[in-house]
Parts: sequence; structure tokens; C-alpha cells
Amino acid sequence: MRLSDHDFLIWANFMTEFGENLRWLCGLRKSVSFVARELGINRQQFGRYVNNKSYPNTHNLIAICDYFNVQAADFELPHIEFSQKYRKVSLLKQGPAQRTLEFPLDAYFRQSSRLLERFRGDYLIYFNTKTWPDHYMIAFCRVFSREDSTFLRYIIRGREPLLGNRILFKGGGQAAKFEHNVFIQSYSKPLAGPLVSEIISIRDWKHTDLLPSRMMSTHIDTNEILYKARLWRRLGLGTDLRAGLKASGLVRKTSPRVSTMIRDILEGPNFQVHTV
Repeated sequence: MRLSDHDFLIWANFMTEFGENLRWLCGLRKSVSFVARELGINRQQFGRYVNNKSYPNTHNLIAICDYFNVQAADFELPHIEFSQKYRKVSLLKQGPAQRTLEFPLDAYFRQSSRLLERFRGDYLIYFNTKTWPDHYMIAFCRVFSREDSTFLRYIIRGREPLLGNRILFKGGGQAAKFEHNVFIQSYSKPLAGPLVSEIISIRDWKHTDLLPSRMMSTHIDTNEILYKARLWRRLGLGTDLRAGLKASGLVRKTSPRVSTMIRDILEGPNFQVHTV
């Protein structure tokens, strides 16, 4: 159906406002490419949104709104009104000292990167899952430092064993060291998911090849509280990303991809999933 001239002008004006408002929000982050990667949206496609050449589908629009904490209808607002309403988002661009006033917990995760220098690197994280009890879930995780903080990014990519549906979990978080413990707070993205609290106790920093952790989270479907242990296997620094992605996903417990030593640890009583 062909749009009338009046409807076309309304549509064109909305597209202009959406692109300008999205471009302004991206300016509060490192770059447009950075936001596209965070959201898991193709860079060229995301660029079309920013440049008023295309409008996101419902799934991508929800992801964008969730990422920036913006209501979808507000993208229709004139840019001046939109930027005034969401100007508080610009706090995310401020320095650590200013952010601490708004987010006090952030201060505990700002510490010298030297404290976790031996923890930086790439890992495969193994753990049991209630959803697929005959499989292990494996995440590829990268731990890195930036300025005065230590961050982590993880991804799990594979196929669901019964129906073959695609599995894709991505997340990130921050780590801090206190005494012999590494405290990790992480989250799922781009859509809102459960927050995860995790502790790794490291008595000897010369031996970090296998690191057991204790974590607490909530089940995304049942909302049960989950307590479980995970096993971090260190790969080293600068692991090929494609190799890390290939190693992640769901793996049968009998798979030769899981060594006997790791399987024995994961099948121990301390690594079973407990719910409340």
C-alpha cells in the first residue's frame, strides 16, 4: 500500500528522530560499533538504524531499549526533548570518582589492575545445568583490565540437544580481589537476565590452571535460586576467538572433549546444582 504524502512526511520525521536519538545514545558509549557488538546486532544493519535508513524489528528494538533503559515510544520525541529526558544517562561517561556518587558499589570494583594480573586471560568455564542434566555447559570467558578495573566477557554458543535450536548466551561483569578471593558480579545481555554472584578462592597464584568457584543466581524460567560450582580452566592469553567459540556450548558428559580429570571434578558432590 502506497503512503499518502502526509503519512510519508510523518514516517520520515519519525525515522529522523529515531536515528538522531539513537545516535546520541551511542555517543554516550565508546562507539557505534561497540554498541552493535554489545547488542549482538550486525554492524552494518545497526548503522542503518543510526543513519535513518532502516527501523529495527521488534526483537532488536526491545534489545536496544533494554540496553539503554529507554522506552520505545520515547524514540519518537524530538531530539531536544529526548536528550533532556535521558540526560542522566550521560553519567555513564563520567569518571570513576563521579560515578561513585551515583553507584557506590562501583567503588569496590575499582582497584589496581596489578591485583588481578595473574587472573587475566582466557578460560573455559564448565558447569552442570538443570535444564540439560546429561550435558555440561561450557562458556568461553575473557578476563581483561581497563584503567582501574578488571572486566570479563563470556559467551556460550551451540545447539539445544533435543530440537537443535540455537543457544546463545552472552554476558559480562567485573571482578575484584580481596585477600585470597576473587569476587565476580556478572549479568546476561542484550536482554535482561539474571545477575550472577561468584567467588573464586585462590591460595596459590602460581597454580591457576583449574579454578573452582561457587556461584549463586536465579533460573531464568522458574525463578528458583540456584547454587552451583563451576570449574574455570585457564587457556592462557590471546586465545583465538574462533577456537574459544567452537569449544563453548553444550557437551555430552561422555564426550571425549571433556577430560577424565575434569569429568571427575564435575561429577563430585560439590559441583551439583542445588535450588531453593
